Amino acid sequence: MGDKSARFWETLTLDEMNEEQWEALCDGCALCCMLKVEDEDTGEIFYTDVACKLLDLDTCRCMDYANRVRRVADCLDLSSGDTDAFEWLPASCAYRRLAKDEPLPEWHPLITGDPDSVHDAGISVRGKVVSEREATGWSILWNVSEMHEDQMNDYPTIPLVNYEEYPVEEMRRRAQTFYESVSGRRTVREFSDREVPLDIIETALKAAGTAPSGANLQPWHFVVVSGAETRKKIREAAEAEEREFYEHRASEEWLAALAPLGTDESKPFLETAPYLIAIFLQKYAELEDGTKVKHYYPVESTGIATGILITALHEAGLVTLTHTPSPMRFLNEILDRPKSERPFLLLVVGYPADDARVPDIDRKPLEAFTSFVDE
Repeated sequence: MGDKSARFWETLTLDEMNEEQWEALCDGCALCCMLKVEDEDTGEIFYTDVACKLLDLDTCRCMDYANRVRRVADCLDLSSGDTDAFEWLPASCAYRRLAKDEPLPEWHPLITGDPDSVHDAGISVRGKVVSEREATGWSILWNVSEMHEDQMNDYPTIPLVNYEEYPVEEMRRRAQTFYESVSGRRTVREFSDREVPLDIIETALKAAGTAPSGANLQPWHFVVVSGAETRKKIREAAEAEEREFYEHRASEEWLAALAPLGTDESKPFLETAPYLIAIFLQKYAELEDGTKVKHYYPVESTGIATGILITALHEAGLVTLTHTPSPMRFLNEILDRPKSERPFLLLVVGYPADDARVPDIDRKPLEAFTSFVDE
């Protein structure tokens, strides 16, 4: 590796480095390739989630590095004598850190010998941004002066204390017991109006909140509706959308697929069941100062949390119905939720009616939806 293996950055100043050494300092995060905004009042610099048109979003490298300054008028062209430009760089950047006599972070490729370590550490923009060639808007990713300071140090960790390993036969028994229980779950459309203790709903929601999520940002919000007046409003709005769907929007193929389930625009369960849980996914969080923090994989994360919620309610002895009128923006208005949240689905929860019936349908066997690769 020549100069790279000699830990030159520990013995040379930025002024003393040759071109190869200078270029080797770049960790490949591509944060300097993001479009930036500056607060005129505070002077703070923020990165947006929109990348330069020349950035390859997969490799996080410039697609025309040699000509970048000519093609992009405001491209950052760093030199050791222009330290003012370093303020536009993230706190994790090697150029900025060495200019302040700070060490390189442990994940830097010069330390690890692995060019992918910047991506593995979650520092780079890979998977987090869009190109300015496709962007229709933008939101704030980070404050430049604050970003990644936590990643300069060791992440705080705690011992894994809740894991318990079981003997293989006990593992099989527990897996089979859970399967037998959850295989009895059915979607129900005929509900009893019997009351359900609220603490049972709360415990199931706590279980939903344990779901894994992109960057652990937990991009969901659950609104538990029990009031009769609000449930009535939701039913009226949902049925209006459903009538439009069944009469005008749905294709004949779609209607044929729904026919065995016996669904139509009438949704009495929205008023009969004791609880409706409106589930919202949050595309971004908005801090008190108005700064937007982008959420990653909100659809996938909220879907996983919803699955856990449905399973927890089933285990508690309740039944559910996943209702997805389209569009569902009326839920934002009725439930006073911000525009940063998008309705994911409406979960109907309660006891089944005494005479409840369900469609006579089967689930796919394991071999129909699973494949195994052992080599």
